[in-house]
Amino acid sequence: MAQKFLTSIDLTKNELQNAVIQNLATAPSSPVKGQIYFNTGDDKLYVYDGTAWEPIEGDIQSVTAGNGLSGGGTSGAVTLDINVDDSTIEINSDSLRVKAGGIGANELAATTVTAGSYG
Repeated sequence: MAQKFLTSIDLTKNELQNAVIQNLATAPSSPVKGQIYFNTGDDKLYVYDGTAWEPIEGDIQSVTAGNGLSGGGTSGAVTLDINVDDSTIEINSDSLRVKAGGIGANELAATTVTAGSYG
């Protein structure tokens, strides 16, 4: 049976060792700001921010590769690769540039820029 403490506990900068966060299948009712629990349904730690239960994790939960990209993911180290033709774009550690002749008349025709009017 759990011991109830009706006042705050000051550990005077001593460690709390071998502690376990409360394990629950659903969020506690009537929470207070700063309260935490471990959800056994989704295996995530949650904190109550005064308005809602928020999972304690990074803000970025997934990376989706958009047009011209491949890769992405929802956990661990995520890599995005740029799908380009080696003769069109050059990528170095500190620069990204279009190679000479990499933009042709077809690409320019899709914009209001023409070869004779640009630059």
